[in-house]
Amino acid sequence: MNQNHHAILVLLLSGKRKSGKDYISQKLLDHFKAHERVFLLPVTISAPLKRAYAEENGLDYEKLLDSSEYKEIYRQKMIEWSDMKRDIDPGYFCSSFGN
Repeated sequence: MNQNHHAILVLLLSGKRKSGKDYISQKLLDHFKAHERVFLLPVTISAPLKRAYAEENGLDYEKLLDSSEYKEIYRQKMIEWSDMKRDIDPGYFCSSFGN
């Protein structure tokens, strides 16, 4: 490969709740951090939804991102809330993705 070109690798992880997505993501990040020519940009697709829900409801955004019992307490209401938001505007969460 030419020295002026960089390879781009996009890894998408999906799986059921509590299947280890965050765990394996962290392991991959830890592994690739050691490579100075690798730029990492971890993105959590649910982050904009959880940030907006936390802001509207006065909740701890960081705790909604982890696998704690805190998130489980609010999970069902968060799902109902996000469905309502998407019913009104299907692109509601896409507009804040990447911020």
